[in-house]
Amino acid sequence: MEAKALSNRTFLVLAIFFASVELIASGLYIPSLPHIPEAFGTSITFVQLSVSMFILAFQFLGSLLGPFLMHLVVKFHLILV
Repeated sequence: MEAKALSNRTFLVLAIFFASVELIASGLYIPSLPHIPEAFGTSITFVQLSVSMFILAFQFLGSLLGPFLMHLVVKFHLILV
């Protein structure tokens, strides 16, 4: 079964979507930080640790997915002009 190549427009839309996910997620998460300890019955220390883990996870996944996505670009000849 042959892999179907993505169009340039589809690739661009997906790239913009995945690049904006962290901004949207952190934009929702950060303003709610003062209320999280009360809602979940935990300390502010664990809530602050969750922010650090959130940022590290996005950076780590970006480091792993970056080379994979470049491989797809080369494999499917997705050149944005």
